[in-house]
Amino acid sequence: MLNIDLWNKVRKERRITLEELAQKTGISISTMKDIFRGKTIAPRIDTVQAIERALGLAPTFTEEERALGLSDNHPIALSDDDRELINLFAEAEEKLGKAYVRGVKQMVRLAIDTKGQP
Repeated sequence: MLNIDLWNKVRKERRITLEELAQKTGISISTMKDIFRGKTIAPRIDTVQAIERALGLAPTFTEEERALGLSDNHPIALSDDDRELINLFAEAEEKLGKAYVRGVKQMVRLAIDTKGQP
């Protein structure tokens, strides 16, 4: 899952502004701000990977690894379940709207917070 807190920590430690991060990744500043403010909760996988690479959180690959089929676009930092969940939320956001996805997120949070309580 996205770890915006970690991204912000690393970004601040390395003194990278959101504007600089947007420039490094090719992501628009408005999209970058939406992601870091939690407005966009399910960005596309390539967006997540670009941010992680720009922050130094995703591995880069040697020529030998690339020859084996790995590339800088390979979603190595995310599990299959993480990728599926991000894609589902992105699709839901696109088809059903941000408010709907926020509602689902709130329901999941409530279920987690009240687990085991009568």
